Amino acid sequence: MNSANPSYIYLVDDDASFRSSLNGAFISLGYQVKTFASADEFLAHPDIAWPAVLVSDMRMPGKSGVDLQKKLIDEALGIPIVFISGESTLEEAVRGLKQGAIDFIQKPFNMEDLLRTIEASMEKQRQNLAKKYKSIVKEERLARLAPRERDVCVLMVKGFSNPKMAEALQLSIETIKQYKQNVFGKLGIEDLAGLIAFMHE
Repeated sequence: MNSANPSYIYLVDDDASFRSSLNGAFISLGYQVKTFASADEFLAHPDIAWPAVLVSDMRMPGKSGVDLQKKLIDEALGIPIVFISGESTLEEAVRGLKQGAIDFIQKPFNMEDLLRTIEASMEKQRQNLAKKYKSIVKEERLARLAPRERDVCVLMVKGFSNPKMAEALQLSIETIKQYKQNVFGKLGIEDLAGLIAFMHE
């Protein structure tokens, strides 16, 4: 586990000894862990760090695991959920999975199975977060371009020659050349091949 890029587990279970045991196991593996004794206690927690997985008991006093899941869906908090339980009905398990839970694991369970499920979800989130970050960076760089420079950028990627760009945009070839230099400079890209790769990321 990379401590510079931590992964977070939010653990909700009303059994204090089980919660403590699982908390210790997760911490020993390098996860950042926050524990809660009930669904309401978790819902009172204002922030979720990412990537993250919520590991929740299904049967608890007050809100059940699926009640908690429904609340998170209603509030558009799409944290992946793994349900763990020794007393749940088949109906509860099916409902949880239909609402998007990534797994349902019955107690007593194999710790390796739980960890594989958690880490697979974490890795998927890391990839999605990396894509989102790259997209944000790309848009920030493109925002440096003036409207005409962006037009030239698009035509460059489409393979337009300087004369064709000048004709399409009703600009002089010298102005087109200047805009092309501006595009490369503002985007920090050295050549057309690099620009094409950047625009198709």
